[in-house]
Amino acid sequence: SWSQPLQFAWGLLFICLALLNVSKAVASIATGGLAAMSLWQYLKDRQFPLKGKRVAWAMAAFWIIACLAFFWTDDQARWMKDVREKLPLFVIPIALWILPAFPPKMWRALLWIFLIGQVVLSLISLGPLVLDYEATVLAIKKNGNVPVAGSISHIYFGLYLVEAVVIALYLFREDVPLFWKKEKWLALGLGLFCVVALHIFTSRTGLLAFYSTTFLIVLY
Repeated sequence: SWSQPLQFAWGLLFICLALLNVSKAVASIATGGLAAMSLWQYLKDRQFPLKGKRVAWAMAAFWIIACLAFFWTDDQARWMKDVREKLPLFVIPIALWILPAFPPKMWRALLWIFLIGQVVLSLISLGPLVLDYEATVLAIKKNGNVPVAGSISHIYFGLYLVEAVVIALYLFREDVPLFWKKEKWLALGLGLFCVVALHIFTSRTGLLAFYSTTFLIVLY
């Protein structure tokens, strides 16, 4: 039943991830809706679940540190902007802590939509490279990277691609198919595409994150 906070929260997260690269406004509205759903859940149950506290507070710590920076800054406008931009790091994990746990397939659907979103935006962004190679190479020489379609920063997009690679690896390893048993091979293929796209986009931050993460995964 969509009258339950869990289903509404899942729908908001789905919309947020689907339009993450396209509309910051939609992502912000979805985050606010997620907070409202968690408040509704708390008022209904009047208790906090025990599961997930460490993860929630670990993520929220980034926002709390940004708030504490108030005492060491002279630029109030920049401080407010930083706190506002980092607010989802507090709202989303705390909200997911309060809400009931999503079933495995609901989580898997969210991961798939994020992975597919990064692949689609990569294909759209790489279109000019295929259609007009010389002009794109000239733009790369001037700006240092392939322009990303839409309003998203190429730095953020590079980090999203790294996250997409990790998600693809997770979907490949976890035996909880969403629709068909061999879909994990599709996830692996999309993950490899994201690795190639990351190197074409030449995002130094993304490459650093990718190789650091790869090193830690190999150690693990």
